[in-house]
Amino acid sequence: MRRLSMAFTLLLALAACSSDPNPDNTRPPGELTILELAQGTPALVTDSVGFWAVAGEDREVRIDIAPDQDYLKFRVRPNALRLYPDGTPFAPGDSVFITVKVINPDSLYFQFSPSGLKFSASEPAELSLDYDHAGFTVEGDYDNDGDVDSNDDNLESDFAVWQQENTGGPFVRLNGLIEVELDEINVDILGFTRYALAY
Repeated sequence: MRRLSMAFTLLLALAACSSDPNPDNTRPPGELTILELAQGTPALVTDSVGFWAVAGEDREVRIDIAPDQDYLKFRVRPNALRLYPDGTPFAPGDSVFITVKVINPDSLYFQFSPSGLKFSASEPAELSLDYDHAGFTVEGDYDNDGDVDSNDDNLESDFAVWQQENTGGPFVRLNGLIEVELDEINVDILGFTRYALAY
């Protein structure tokens, strides 16, 4: 019986581990550093944008730092729209008004609405964030120690877009593509909530 009990306990432990193979993919807000814009960065052209996304059409919206300096791009491809917030499927030609708002103008932290909007897994919406101006004191000072050095370069590989379903709730890491030479990260979006560029 003792051996059976130990074996059962081991199976439960293994099951618990397999259900969350990488606990670092979920973090409470206090354990995540959201990137900020460096001091002296030009002001955003706007802190919110809205547009009509139409099923069957390719639409894109941007928020820039001063004219022609990338900050955020959000694209809804022709077959991306799947479900309205109430669960109703999109038909060709159906539309929905989408709003993207910067939560804090000094950080890469955003609110997308309407909450509950769903996109197709086979042709998701696309979010691109430019962190060329990121840095707490100067551009490239990602660790907020007042200078730019190898520690900041090492942190760059940990950058990711993190999703937060509820204000004050945990963040979940999304898989994305970092283009270091362009200071840019791209990620597929399946639904609307809050998103942050962080490590």
